[in-house]
Amino acid sequence: MIGISTQIISIFLLVTAIFVIFATFSITTGQDFIQQSVGQSSLLLAQDMARFIEFGVSNNINDLIDFSKTDIVQKTLLESNQEFENLSDIQDYIDQQDDAWVSTPYETITPFMQSLISNELAEDLKKNFVEKINPRTGHSAFAELFLTNEYGANVAQSGKTTDYRQDDEDWWQEAKANGISIGKTEYDESAKTDIISIGIKITDEDGNFAGVLKAGLSVRSIIREAEIFTQYEETTQVNIITEEGHLIYSTKAFRFNENISDHSFFEKLQSGQQGGFFVDEGEFKKELVAYSRPSNLQVMGEQDWIFVIKHEIGEVGILSGMLTLRDRMIINSLIIVGVAIVGGIIFSRSISHPIKKLTYLAKEIGKENFDVKVNLKGRGEIAQLVKNMQEMGIALKNAKKDKDEFIAMISHELKTPLTPIKIYATTLKKPKAFGELNQKQIEAVDGIHFNALRLERLIEDLLDVQRLETGRMMFLKEKFSVNEVLDEAVKDYQIMSQEKNIQISSKIDGKIILYSDKKRIDQVLDNLARNSIDFVPKNTGTIQIFAEKNNDNVLFTVKDNGQGISKEAQKKLFAKFYQADTSVTRRHGGTGLGLAICKGIVEGLGGEIWLESEEGKGTNVYFTIPNSGLQ
Repeated sequence: MIGISTQIISIFLLVTAIFVIFATFSITTGQDFIQQSVGQSSLLLAQDMARFIEFGVSNNINDLIDFSKTDIVQKTLLESNQEFENLSDIQDYIDQQDDAWVSTPYETITPFMQSLISNELAEDLKKNFVEKINPRTGHSAFAELFLTNEYGANVAQSGKTTDYRQDDEDWWQEAKANGISIGKTEYDESAKTDIISIGIKITDEDGNFAGVLKAGLSVRSIIREAEIFTQYEETTQVNIITEEGHLIYSTKAFRFNENISDHSFFEKLQSGQQGGFFVDEGEFKKELVAYSRPSNLQVMGEQDWIFVIKHEIGEVGILSGMLTLRDRMIINSLIIVGVAIVGGIIFSRSISHPIKKLTYLAKEIGKENFDVKVNLKGRGEIAQLVKNMQEMGIALKNAKKDKDEFIAMISHELKTPLTPIKIYATTLKKPKAFGELNQKQIEAVDGIHFNALRLERLIEDLLDVQRLETGRMMFLKEKFSVNEVLDEAVKDYQIMSQEKNIQISSKIDGKIILYSDKKRIDQVLDNLARNSIDFVPKNTGTIQIFAEKNNDNVLFTVKDNGQGISKEAQKKLFAKFYQADTSVTRRHGGTGLGLAICKGIVEGLGGEIWLESEEGKGTNVYFTIPNSGLQ
């Protein structure tokens, strides 16, 4: 007869083996699922980036077409063409000017060149296009522009070009014949940057050919604008590569036009497919690669671009959480095996009552009640086995914690689909993109966009709470102006305050420079300001934001004349999911996490947060940030 110790060991070893097999199968399946999910999401993201860039280029082309119809362009071309018609030999004149132009050193600008760079139309080109900076990207969309008359001679230009005569260029002839020409990405010597050349045919009031407007559209600017609307992990890399294998853009440091056709992943891009994803076993690291060719787009189809999104796979990549979970499960499995062996060795005989308690304990652990306690007197083998099983419950509790962290990682990926939803919701409202919408359609699109932003905010709140609970919230400190932070906070809420007809203002004594995490301080002020806007009365509501030096800290204050908070509610206000007034907060939305997040951020930066409030007389919220970097 097999002894009970042997039976216990056998049963536990069997359970452990099943657990290990199931865990291994789950992890393997989870890895494949994550790779498939991330691959599909990255493929969609690459396609959406291409469409967004296409949309941006199309908008810029429309701007050029609109500008070509302005009075100053029409007038300048009319006068230039009439002037050339009066010449005895037009081509000889153009050739002479072109020879003199080309032979002049690049750094030298002759009076004739200066007349084309500094005339009224040239100044308009610079002001409206070249010098017009996009506040989101910090760059101008156009590197250079110049206008030629119907004979191909320059009339006005934003800067010095490499030659004077243009009608011998392919883009000029194509624009004249087809109305528009769109070139491939190239490095422009006169603009000193990589551009897409765009030529626009210009006609007079009678429809006769009058000239061509050429613009050098900055590749980096239009790609950068698309990049801003997406979010990447630190281990994610976005590349744009030509069919020949030349790198023209990367979110990592790169050399423009670098030949990377010898890289291991590039060979798989030559499959001829429009898009897909695969795992690349590189020499130094393993990566998940998603790619898309936007050949079905009107403008981007002219470019031989391949959008490539790469994710590192491994201890620092997209499967880092899964690999950590695998390692911890192995350790926990070994612990369980050890507990099973020890429990079986010391188990000498079967006793009914202790076995029932043991059965009860096992059932409770099976229900994930890991903190269950069983009181068993004595120092026998069963008592020791009970103790070992309770230790096993702790081990499983830790495994569950690992699982929760894995779920938090998956929740983070839920944010990825929100980016294209927001972009398309914004794009749908622009008539030039997909046509005019009626009022009901506009209201529907507004509802989509509003709720996408709301969902993004809710997800971010949950992720922030998870980061704070696990101690994984990162604080990136930098030196910044507190004055600018307050000014930006007031500007961000002007529209919301105007809708309620309330006053929001800021006040700061002198200039304060702070070395801390500007983004997180903005987040705290954002949460506090939103709360105040929700609860101050219409028409008579006021919100004031202050900042001042206070010993070794900077003291921030958000003051409002809202309905105030009761003493009882104040005790729980910074707790997670607590809402002081459920009827009001339901109307305004929210998770009840805002103030809890504020408290976690402020304390994480070494500060304190508190409030003073009286029902019917408003609320003052204060928080301090250490000013070790203050000047």
